[in-house]
Amino acid sequence: MNRKAVQLWERRDHDGALREFRQLALRTRTAVAWVDYAKALALTWQGCRAAEAFGTARRVGPAAAVDQAAANCLLGMRRYDLALEFLERVRAAGQAQAPHIAGLVVALDRAGRTDEAQEMLTEGLQRFGPLPELQLLRAKLMSRRAENAEESLTALELLLERGASDDSMASAVHYARAACCQKLGRFAEVFPALRLAKQPLLAAHRATLEQSTRSLDGLLEQVRTLTRENLRSWRERQGSSAQSLGLITGFPRSGTTLLEVILGSHERVVVSSEAPVFSDFIIAPQWDSHRAGPPDWSEPPQSKRLAERYWRLHEGNVGPLGDRVLIDKNPALTPLLGHFLNVLPEGRVLFCLREPKDVLLSCFMQELPVNNVSVHFLEWGQSWHCFSRCMEIWLRLRDLLDEGFLEIRYERLVADHGEVAREVLDFLGLPESPQVADYRLRAAERGVYSPTYAEVREPVQAGAVGRWTRHPEQFGIPDGVPLDSPLGRELGY
Repeated sequence: MNRKAVQLWERRDHDGALREFRQLALRTRTAVAWVDYAKALALTWQGCRAAEAFGTARRVGPAAAVDQAAANCLLGMRRYDLALEFLERVRAAGQAQAPHIAGLVVALDRAGRTDEAQEMLTEGLQRFGPLPELQLLRAKLMSRRAENAEESLTALELLLERGASDDSMASAVHYARAACCQKLGRFAEVFPALRLAKQPLLAAHRATLEQSTRSLDGLLEQVRTLTRENLRSWRERQGSSAQSLGLITGFPRSGTTLLEVILGSHERVVVSSEAPVFSDFIIAPQWDSHRAGPPDWSEPPQSKRLAERYWRLHEGNVGPLGDRVLIDKNPALTPLLGHFLNVLPEGRVLFCLREPKDVLLSCFMQELPVNNVSVHFLEWGQSWHCFSRCMEIWLRLRDLLDEGFLEIRYERLVADHGEVAREVLDFLGLPESPQVADYRLRAAERGVYSPTYAEVREPVQAGAVGRWTRHPEQFGIPDGVPLDSPLGRELGY
Protein backbone atom coordinates (compact mmCIF):
# COMPACT_ATOMS: atom_id res chain seq x y z
CA MET A 1 0.00 0.00 0.00
CA ASN A 2 1.24 3.48 -0.89
CA ARG A 3 2.07 5.01 2.51
CA LYS A 4 2.02 8.62 1.28
CA ALA A 5 -1.35 8.09 -0.36
CA VAL A 6 -2.74 6.60 2.86
CA GLN A 7 -1.50 9.58 4.88
CA LEU A 8 -3.11 12.01 2.45
CA TRP A 9 -6.35 10.01 2.63
CA GLU A 10 -6.36 10.14 6.42
CA ARG A 11 -6.05 13.93 6.20
CA ARG A 12 -9.07 13.92 3.84
CA ASP A 13 -6.93 15.07 0.93
CA HIS A 14 -8.68 12.63 -1.37
CA ASP A 15 -7.51 14.35 -4.56
CA GLY A 16 -3.89 14.11 -3.48
CA ALA A 17 -4.29 10.50 -2.40
CA LEU A 18 -5.85 9.53 -5.72
CA ARG A 19 -2.97 11.15 -7.60
CA GLU A 20 -0.47 9.15 -5.54
CA PHE A 21 -2.33 5.86 -6.10
CA ARG A 22 -2.58 6.52 -9.84
CA GLN A 23 1.07 7.55 -10.26
CA LEU A 24 2.23 4.40 -8.45
CA ALA A 25 -0.02 2.24 -10.65
CA LEU A 26 1.32 3.86 -13.83
CA ARG A 27 4.92 3.60 -12.64
CA THR A 28 4.93 0.02 -11.36
CA ARG A 29 2.28 -1.45 -13.70
CA THR A 30 1.42 -4.10 -11.12
CA ALA A 31 -2.01 -5.55 -10.45
CA VAL A 32 -1.71 -4.73 -6.74
CA ALA A 33 -1.12 -1.03 -7.43
CA TRP A 34 -4.00 -0.88 -9.91
CA VAL A 35 -6.33 -2.63 -7.43
CA ASP A 36 -5.35 -0.12 -4.71
CA TYR A 37 -6.10 2.73 -7.10
CA ALA A 38 -9.42 1.16 -8.10
CA LYS A 39 -10.45 0.76 -4.46
CA ALA A 40 -9.62 4.42 -3.76
CA LEU A 41 -11.73 5.45 -6.73
CA ALA A 42 -14.57 3.28 -5.47
CA LEU A 43 -14.36 4.84 -2.01
CA THR A 44 -14.82 8.28 -3.59
CA TRP A 45 -17.86 6.90 -5.44
CA GLN A 46 -16.20 7.04 -8.83
CA GLY A 47 -17.74 3.75 -9.80
CA CYS A 48 -17.11 3.84 -13.55
CA ARG A 49 -13.46 4.83 -13.15
CA ALA A 50 -13.04 2.14 -10.49
CA ALA A 51 -14.40 -0.51 -12.84
CA GLU A 52 -11.97 0.67 -15.55
CA ALA A 53 -9.03 0.50 -13.12
CA PHE A 54 -10.04 -3.00 -12.06
CA GLY A 55 -10.15 -3.88 -15.76
CA THR A 56 -6.55 -2.66 -16.16
CA ALA A 57 -5.53 -4.73 -13.12
CA ARG A 58 -7.02 -7.83 -14.77
CA ARG A 59 -4.85 -7.28 -17.85
CA VAL A 60 -1.57 -7.02 -15.91
CA GLY A 61 -2.12 -9.50 -13.10
CA PRO A 62 -3.92 -12.66 -12.04
CA ALA A 63 -7.40 -12.01 -13.38
CA ALA A 64 -9.15 -14.35 -10.95
CA ALA A 65 -7.71 -12.59 -7.89
CA VAL A 66 -8.60 -9.18 -9.33
CA ASP A 67 -12.16 -10.33 -10.01
CA GLN A 68 -12.46 -11.35 -6.36
CA ALA A 69 -11.12 -7.99 -5.16
CA ALA A 70 -13.37 -6.03 -7.53
CA ALA A 71 -16.48 -8.00 -6.60
CA ASN A 72 -15.86 -7.55 -2.87
CA CYS A 73 -15.12 -3.83 -3.22
CA LEU A 74 -18.11 -2.99 -5.43
CA LEU A 75 -20.45 -5.07 -3.28
CA GLY A 76 -19.28 -3.05 -0.30
CA MET A 77 -20.34 0.10 -2.17
CA ARG A 78 -23.67 -1.53 -3.09
CA ARG A 79 -22.79 -0.83 -6.71
CA TYR A 80 -24.45 -4.01 -7.87
CA ASP A 81 -24.57 -2.75 -11.44
CA LEU A 82 -20.78 -2.57 -11.62
CA ALA A 83 -20.18 -5.65 -9.48
CA LEU A 84 -22.30 -7.92 -11.68
CA GLU A 85 -19.71 -8.75 -14.34
CA PHE A 86 -17.00 -9.44 -11.75
CA LEU A 87 -19.35 -11.63 -9.70
CA GLU A 88 -20.25 -13.62 -12.78
CA ARG A 89 -16.56 -14.20 -13.51
CA VAL A 90 -15.90 -15.28 -9.92
CA ARG A 91 -18.72 -17.80 -10.18
CA ALA A 92 -17.57 -19.03 -13.61
CA ALA A 93 -14.09 -19.63 -12.17
CA GLY A 94 -15.61 -21.78 -9.41
CA GLN A 95 -14.41 -19.40 -6.67
CA ALA A 96 -17.74 -18.00 -5.50
CA GLN A 97 -18.45 -18.17 -1.80
CA ALA A 98 -21.85 -17.64 -0.18
CA PRO A 99 -21.50 -13.79 -0.01
CA HIS A 100 -20.70 -13.74 -3.73
CA ILE A 101 -23.76 -15.83 -4.54
CA ALA A 102 -25.94 -13.60 -2.36
CA GLY A 103 -24.51 -10.51 -4.05
CA LEU A 104 -25.05 -12.06 -7.47
CA VAL A 105 -28.70 -12.79 -6.63
CA VAL A 106 -29.26 -9.15 -5.68
CA ALA A 107 -27.31 -7.83 -8.67
CA LEU A 108 -29.29 -9.97 -11.13
CA ASP A 109 -32.57 -8.99 -9.48
CA ARG A 110 -31.68 -5.30 -9.64
CA ALA A 111 -30.78 -5.70 -13.31
CA GLY A 112 -34.28 -7.01 -13.99
CA ARG A 113 -33.02 -10.57 -14.55
CA THR A 114 -35.32 -11.99 -11.90
CA ASP A 115 -35.56 -15.52 -13.28
CA GLU A 116 -31.77 -15.79 -13.30
CA ALA A 117 -31.69 -14.46 -9.75
CA GLN A 118 -34.07 -17.20 -8.65
CA GLU A 119 -31.92 -19.84 -10.38
CA MET A 120 -28.78 -18.46 -8.72
CA LEU A 121 -30.47 -18.54 -5.33
CA THR A 122 -31.46 -22.17 -5.85
CA GLU A 123 -27.87 -22.98 -6.82
CA GLY A 124 -26.58 -21.23 -3.69
CA LEU A 125 -28.93 -23.10 -1.38
CA GLN A 126 -27.96 -26.41 -2.96
CA ARG A 127 -24.25 -25.65 -2.67
CA PHE A 128 -24.03 -23.93 0.72
CA GLY A 129 -27.10 -25.30 2.44
CA PRO A 130 -29.81 -23.30 4.25
CA LEU A 131 -27.65 -20.32 5.22
CA PRO A 132 -29.75 -17.58 6.90
CA GLU A 133 -28.57 -14.97 4.37
CA LEU A 134 -29.76 -17.04 1.44
CA GLN A 135 -33.00 -18.05 3.14
CA LEU A 136 -33.76 -14.40 3.85
CA LEU A 137 -33.18 -13.54 0.19
CA ARG A 138 -35.49 -16.36 -0.82
CA ALA A 139 -38.24 -15.09 1.49
CA LYS A 140 -37.87 -11.53 0.20
CA LEU A 141 -38.05 -12.56 -3.44
CA MET A 142 -41.02 -14.79 -2.69
CA SER A 143 -42.92 -11.97 -0.98
CA ARG A 144 -42.85 -9.79 -4.11
CA ARG A 145 -46.08 -11.49 -5.15
CA ALA A 146 -48.94 -10.85 -2.74
CA GLU A 147 -50.17 -14.43 -3.02
CA ASN A 148 -46.81 -15.66 -1.67
CA ALA A 149 -46.71 -13.33 1.33
CA GLU A 150 -48.09 -15.96 3.74
CA GLU A 151 -45.50 -18.54 2.69
CA SER A 152 -42.76 -15.93 2.94
CA LEU A 153 -43.89 -14.96 6.44
CA THR A 154 -43.79 -18.60 7.53
CA ALA A 155 -40.23 -18.89 6.22
CA LEU A 156 -39.21 -15.76 8.10
CA GLU A 157 -40.75 -17.02 11.35
CA LEU A 158 -38.82 -20.27 10.91
CA LEU A 159 -35.61 -18.29 10.47
CA LEU A 160 -36.20 -16.56 13.80
CA GLU A 161 -36.98 -19.86 15.54
CA ARG A 162 -33.69 -21.31 14.36
CA GLY A 163 -31.84 -18.22 15.53
CA ALA A 164 -30.53 -15.44 13.31
CA SER A 165 -26.75 -15.36 12.90
CA ASP A 166 -26.40 -11.86 14.41
CA ASP A 167 -28.34 -8.71 15.32
CA SER A 168 -28.10 -7.38 11.78
CA MET A 169 -29.67 -10.52 10.36
CA ALA A 170 -32.41 -10.54 13.01
CA SER A 171 -33.17 -6.90 12.18
CA ALA A 172 -33.46 -7.68 8.45
CA VAL A 173 -35.80 -10.61 9.17
CA HIS A 174 -38.10 -8.43 11.29
CA TYR A 175 -38.20 -5.76 8.57
CA ALA A 176 -39.22 -8.44 6.08
CA ARG A 177 -41.86 -9.74 8.52
CA ALA A 178 -43.35 -6.26 8.81
CA ALA A 179 -43.56 -5.96 5.01
CA CYS A 180 -45.34 -9.32 4.76
CA CYS A 181 -47.81 -8.39 7.50
CA GLN A 182 -48.58 -5.15 5.66
CA LYS A 183 -49.31 -7.06 2.43
CA LEU A 184 -51.47 -9.57 4.28
CA GLY A 185 -53.52 -6.84 5.94
CA ARG A 186 -52.32 -7.84 9.41
CA PHE A 187 -51.73 -4.21 10.27
CA ALA A 188 -51.67 -4.64 14.05
CA GLU A 189 -48.51 -6.75 13.69
CA VAL A 190 -46.57 -4.30 11.54
CA PHE A 191 -45.29 -1.81 14.12
CA PRO A 192 -44.31 -4.47 16.72
CA ALA A 193 -42.20 -6.17 14.03
CA LEU A 194 -40.66 -2.84 13.03
CA ARG A 195 -39.72 -2.00 16.59
CA LEU A 196 -38.02 -5.38 16.95
CA ALA A 197 -36.14 -4.66 13.73
CA LYS A 198 -34.95 -1.26 14.93
CA GLN A 199 -34.04 -2.14 18.51
CA PRO A 200 -30.51 -3.50 17.85
CA LEU A 201 -29.82 -0.85 15.20
CA LEU A 202 -30.79 1.95 17.55
CA ALA A 203 -28.47 0.61 20.24
CA ALA A 204 -25.60 0.46 17.75
CA HIS A 205 -26.22 3.90 16.22
CA ARG A 206 -27.38 5.99 19.18
CA ALA A 207 -24.31 8.26 18.99
CA THR A 208 -24.88 8.83 15.28
CA LEU A 209 -28.50 9.77 15.95
CA GLU A 210 -27.53 12.28 18.61
CA GLN A 211 -24.83 13.85 16.42
CA SER A 212 -27.14 14.01 13.42
CA THR A 213 -29.86 15.67 15.49
CA ARG A 214 -27.42 18.38 16.58
CA SER A 215 -26.25 18.85 13.00
CA LEU A 216 -29.81 19.18 11.68
CA ASP A 217 -30.63 21.81 14.29
CA GLY A 218 -27.44 23.70 13.42
CA LEU A 219 -28.17 23.61 9.69
CA LEU A 220 -31.68 24.95 10.27
CA GLU A 221 -30.35 27.82 12.36
CA GLN A 222 -27.76 28.56 9.70
CA VAL A 223 -30.20 28.62 6.78
CA ARG A 224 -32.32 31.11 8.71
CA THR A 225 -29.45 33.59 8.30
CA LEU A 226 -29.60 33.38 4.49
CA THR A 227 -30.89 36.31 2.45
CA ARG A 228 -31.95 36.82 -1.15
CA GLU A 229 -28.78 38.85 -1.56
CA ASN A 230 -26.71 35.76 -0.66
CA LEU A 231 -28.42 33.70 -3.34
CA ARG A 232 -28.15 36.48 -5.92
CA SER A 233 -24.44 36.92 -5.27
CA TRP A 234 -23.85 33.16 -5.58
CA ARG A 235 -25.51 33.09 -9.00
CA GLU A 236 -23.58 36.13 -10.20
CA ARG A 237 -20.30 34.77 -8.86
CA GLN A 238 -20.67 31.42 -10.58
CA GLY A 239 -21.79 32.72 -13.96
CA SER A 240 -23.01 30.32 -16.62
CA SER A 241 -21.93 26.68 -16.51
CA ALA A 242 -21.02 24.51 -19.47
CA GLN A 243 -22.87 21.60 -17.84
CA SER A 244 -26.55 21.34 -16.95
CA LEU A 245 -27.48 20.05 -13.51
CA GLY A 246 -30.70 18.98 -11.85
CA LEU A 247 -30.95 17.94 -8.21
CA ILE A 248 -33.74 15.56 -7.18
CA THR A 249 -34.18 15.95 -3.46
CA GLY A 250 -36.91 16.29 -0.85
CA PHE A 251 -37.44 13.70 1.83
CA PRO A 252 -36.81 9.96 1.43
CA ARG A 253 -39.86 8.00 0.18
CA SER A 254 -41.40 11.08 -1.44
CA GLY A 255 -41.22 9.82 -5.02
CA THR A 256 -37.57 10.70 -5.68
CA THR A 257 -36.76 7.23 -7.04
CA LEU A 258 -39.80 7.13 -9.32
CA LEU A 259 -38.90 10.56 -10.70
CA GLU A 260 -35.27 9.45 -11.11
CA VAL A 261 -36.29 6.41 -13.13
CA ILE A 262 -38.68 8.39 -15.34
CA LEU A 263 -36.10 11.10 -16.10
CA GLY A 264 -33.27 8.57 -16.44
CA SER A 265 -35.04 7.02 -19.44
CA HIS A 266 -34.48 10.23 -21.44
CA GLU A 267 -31.59 9.95 -23.91
CA ARG A 268 -30.12 13.30 -22.83
CA VAL A 269 -30.15 12.57 -19.10
CA VAL A 270 -27.63 10.70 -16.97
CA VAL A 271 -28.48 9.95 -13.34
CA SER A 272 -26.05 9.72 -10.46
CA SER A 273 -28.20 7.95 -7.91
CA GLU A 274 -27.65 8.56 -4.19
CA ALA A 275 -23.89 8.92 -4.57
CA PRO A 276 -22.74 10.86 -1.47
CA VAL A 277 -20.38 13.01 -3.50
CA PHE A 278 -21.50 16.37 -2.15
CA SER A 279 -22.05 15.31 1.45
CA ASP A 280 -18.89 13.21 1.88
CA PHE A 281 -16.34 14.81 -0.43
CA ILE A 282 -17.43 18.42 -0.85
CA ILE A 283 -18.92 19.54 2.44
CA ALA A 284 -17.55 16.99 4.96
CA PRO A 285 -13.90 18.10 4.69
CA GLN A 286 -15.06 21.64 5.49
CA TRP A 287 -17.23 20.40 8.33
CA ASP A 288 -14.17 18.82 9.98
CA SER A 289 -12.61 22.26 10.35
CA HIS A 290 -15.80 23.70 11.92
CA ARG A 291 -16.43 21.17 14.67
CA ALA A 292 -18.56 23.58 16.67
CA GLY A 293 -21.18 23.72 13.93
CA PRO A 294 -21.83 23.71 10.19
CA PRO A 295 -19.14 25.18 7.90
CA ASP A 296 -19.46 28.77 6.79
CA TRP A 297 -20.85 29.64 3.37
CA SER A 298 -17.98 29.13 0.92
CA GLU A 299 -16.10 32.12 -0.48
CA PRO A 300 -15.74 32.45 -4.28
CA PRO A 301 -12.29 30.83 -4.83
CA GLN A 302 -13.11 27.89 -2.59
CA SER A 303 -16.57 27.50 -4.12
CA LYS A 304 -15.09 27.23 -7.61
CA ARG A 305 -12.66 24.51 -6.50
CA LEU A 306 -15.46 22.60 -4.79
CA ALA A 307 -17.68 22.81 -7.87
CA GLU A 308 -14.87 21.48 -10.07
CA ARG A 309 -14.37 18.56 -7.69
CA TYR A 310 -18.12 17.86 -7.66
CA TRP A 311 -18.26 17.56 -11.44
CA ARG A 312 -15.07 15.49 -11.61
CA LEU A 313 -16.31 12.96 -9.04
CA HIS A 314 -19.73 12.60 -10.64
CA GLU A 315 -18.18 12.01 -14.05
CA GLY A 316 -16.04 9.37 -12.37
CA ASN A 317 -19.25 7.77 -11.15
CA VAL A 318 -21.40 7.84 -14.30
CA GLY A 319 -18.90 8.41 -17.13
CA PRO A 320 -18.43 11.36 -19.52
CA LEU A 321 -21.45 13.65 -19.59
CA GLY A 322 -21.08 15.23 -23.02
CA ASP A 323 -24.12 17.40 -23.64
CA ARG A 324 -26.33 15.39 -21.30
CA VAL A 325 -27.99 16.79 -18.18
CA LEU A 326 -26.67 15.37 -14.92
CA ILE A 327 -29.43 14.46 -12.48
CA ASP A 328 -28.03 14.14 -8.97
CA LYS A 329 -30.74 12.21 -7.15
CA ASN A 330 -30.18 12.40 -3.41
CA PRO A 331 -32.94 13.11 -0.87
CA ALA A 332 -30.31 13.12 1.88
CA LEU A 333 -29.09 16.49 0.54
CA THR A 334 -32.12 18.47 1.71
CA PRO A 335 -30.46 19.52 5.01
CA LEU A 336 -27.41 20.65 3.00
CA LEU A 337 -29.38 22.37 0.25
CA GLY A 338 -28.17 25.84 1.20
CA HIS A 339 -24.56 24.72 0.90
CA PHE A 340 -25.33 22.91 -2.36
CA LEU A 341 -26.72 26.11 -3.91
CA ASN A 342 -23.72 28.04 -2.61
CA VAL A 343 -21.30 25.76 -4.47
CA LEU A 344 -23.56 24.96 -7.44
CA PRO A 345 -26.03 27.85 -7.81
CA GLU A 346 -26.75 26.84 -11.41
CA GLY A 347 -28.37 23.61 -10.18
CA ARG A 348 -32.11 23.34 -10.81
CA VAL A 349 -33.92 21.87 -7.81
CA LEU A 350 -36.63 19.24 -8.22
CA PHE A 351 -38.13 19.04 -4.76
CA CYS A 352 -40.39 16.06 -4.11
CA LEU A 353 -43.25 16.36 -1.62
CA ARG A 354 -45.66 13.82 -0.18
CA GLU A 355 -48.36 13.74 2.49
CA PRO A 356 -46.30 13.87 5.75
CA LYS A 357 -48.01 10.93 7.45
CA ASP A 358 -47.60 8.73 4.38
CA VAL A 359 -43.96 9.66 3.90
CA LEU A 360 -43.03 9.06 7.53
CA LEU A 361 -44.86 5.74 7.66
CA SER A 362 -43.01 4.68 4.52
CA CYS A 363 -39.63 5.77 5.92
CA PHE A 364 -40.29 3.93 9.18
CA MET A 365 -41.26 0.73 7.35
CA GLN A 366 -38.42 0.68 4.83
CA GLU A 367 -35.20 -1.19 5.60
CA LEU A 368 -32.55 1.40 4.71
CA PRO A 369 -28.77 1.56 5.13
CA VAL A 370 -28.11 3.68 8.22
CA ASN A 371 -26.79 7.15 7.41
CA ASN A 372 -27.15 10.64 8.87
CA VAL A 373 -30.76 10.90 7.64
CA SER A 374 -32.09 7.33 7.87
CA VAL A 375 -30.77 6.97 11.43
CA HIS A 376 -33.72 9.15 12.49
CA PHE A 377 -36.12 6.50 11.22
CA LEU A 378 -35.02 4.15 13.99
CA GLU A 379 -37.38 6.01 16.36
CA TRP A 380 -40.91 7.07 15.46
CA GLY A 381 -40.69 10.45 17.18
CA GLN A 382 -37.26 11.15 15.72
CA SER A 383 -38.69 10.54 12.26
CA TRP A 384 -40.94 13.56 12.74
CA HIS A 385 -38.09 15.63 14.17
CA CYS A 386 -35.97 14.96 11.09
CA PHE A 387 -38.87 15.59 8.70
CA SER A 388 -39.85 18.86 10.35
CA ARG A 389 -36.28 20.20 10.34
CA CYS A 390 -35.75 19.25 6.68
CA MET A 391 -39.04 20.80 5.61
CA GLU A 392 -38.37 23.99 7.57
CA ILE A 393 -35.04 24.25 5.75
CA TRP A 394 -36.85 23.83 2.43
CA LEU A 395 -39.58 26.33 3.25
CA ARG A 396 -36.96 28.93 4.17
CA LEU A 397 -35.08 28.37 0.90
CA ARG A 398 -38.30 28.29 -1.11
CA ASP A 399 -39.17 31.74 0.22
CA LEU A 400 -35.78 33.05 -0.94
CA LEU A 401 -35.59 31.35 -4.34
CA ASP A 402 -37.19 33.39 -7.11
CA GLU A 403 -36.61 30.67 -9.70
CA GLY A 404 -34.67 27.49 -10.31
CA PHE A 405 -36.94 25.11 -8.39
CA LEU A 406 -39.97 22.97 -9.08
CA GLU A 407 -42.06 21.09 -6.50
CA ILE A 408 -43.30 17.65 -7.53
CA ARG A 409 -46.08 16.12 -5.47
CA TYR A 410 -46.04 12.36 -5.15
CA GLU A 411 -49.81 12.11 -5.32
CA ARG A 412 -49.89 13.88 -8.68
CA LEU A 413 -46.87 11.95 -9.98
CA VAL A 414 -48.56 8.58 -9.46
CA ALA A 415 -51.88 9.89 -10.80
CA ASP A 416 -50.46 11.32 -14.05
CA HIS A 417 -46.73 10.66 -14.40
CA GLY A 418 -46.78 11.51 -18.11
CA GLU A 419 -47.99 15.06 -17.57
CA VAL A 420 -45.62 15.60 -14.63
CA ALA A 421 -42.71 14.27 -16.71
CA ARG A 422 -43.48 16.78 -19.48
CA GLU A 423 -43.48 19.64 -16.96
CA VAL A 424 -40.17 18.51 -15.46
CA LEU A 425 -38.51 18.10 -18.86
CA ASP A 426 -39.64 21.60 -19.81
CA PHE A 427 -38.25 22.93 -16.52
CA LEU A 428 -34.90 21.28 -17.31
CA GLY A 429 -34.88 22.62 -20.86
CA LEU A 430 -35.20 19.16 -22.39
CA PRO A 431 -37.45 18.09 -25.27
CA GLU A 432 -40.06 15.39 -24.85
CA SER A 433 -38.91 11.87 -25.67
CA PRO A 434 -40.84 8.69 -26.51
CA GLN A 435 -38.38 6.77 -24.32
CA VAL A 436 -39.87 8.39 -21.22
CA ALA A 437 -43.13 6.53 -21.82
CA ASP A 438 -41.15 3.25 -21.64
CA TYR A 439 -39.31 4.21 -18.44
CA ARG A 440 -39.96 0.85 -16.75
CA LEU A 441 -38.12 -0.96 -19.53
CA ARG A 442 -35.22 1.49 -19.27
CA ALA A 443 -35.09 0.99 -15.49
CA ALA A 444 -34.68 -2.74 -16.00
CA GLU A 445 -31.88 -2.12 -18.49
CA ARG A 446 -29.79 0.24 -16.39
CA GLY A 447 -30.64 -0.84 -12.85
CA VAL A 448 -31.71 1.32 -9.92
CA TYR A 449 -29.54 2.06 -6.90
CA SER A 450 -32.32 2.76 -4.38
CA PRO A 451 -33.52 -0.01 -2.03
CA THR A 452 -36.95 0.48 -3.66
CA TYR A 453 -35.66 -0.65 -7.07
CA ALA A 454 -38.27 -3.41 -7.40
CA GLU A 455 -41.24 -1.13 -6.70
CA VAL A 456 -40.45 1.42 -9.40
CA ARG A 457 -40.41 -1.28 -12.09
CA GLU A 458 -44.06 -2.05 -11.39
CA PRO A 459 -46.88 -0.10 -13.05
CA VAL A 460 -47.55 3.17 -11.25
CA GLN A 461 -50.31 2.67 -8.70
CA ALA A 462 -52.01 4.98 -6.25
CA GLY A 463 -52.14 2.33 -3.51
CA ALA A 464 -49.45 4.04 -1.45
CA VAL A 465 -51.51 7.24 -1.21
CA GLY A 466 -53.30 7.37 2.14
CA ARG A 467 -51.54 4.26 3.44
CA TRP A 468 -51.22 5.89 6.86
CA THR A 469 -54.97 5.38 7.41
CA ARG A 470 -54.28 1.67 8.01
CA HIS A 471 -52.29 2.63 11.11
CA PRO A 472 -54.31 5.51 12.62
CA GLU A 473 -53.37 4.58 16.19
CA GLN A 474 -49.72 5.48 15.48
CA PHE A 475 -50.49 9.15 14.76
CA GLY A 476 -51.31 11.96 17.14
CA ILE A 477 -49.66 10.26 20.13
CA PRO A 478 -47.20 12.10 22.42
CA ASP A 479 -43.62 12.21 21.08
CA GLY A 480 -44.81 10.76 17.77
CA VAL A 481 -46.05 11.96 14.40
CA PRO A 482 -48.94 14.44 14.57
CA LEU A 483 -52.21 13.89 12.76
CA ASP A 484 -52.20 17.51 11.66
CA SER A 485 -49.65 20.30 11.89
CA PRO A 486 -49.06 23.88 10.71
CA LEU A 487 -45.98 22.59 8.89
CA GLY A 488 -48.04 20.09 6.91
CA ARG A 489 -50.52 22.79 5.96
CA GLU A 490 -47.72 25.10 4.84
CA LEU A 491 -46.49 22.31 2.59
CA GLY A 492 -49.98 22.03 1.12
CA TYR A 493 -51.26 18.99 3.05
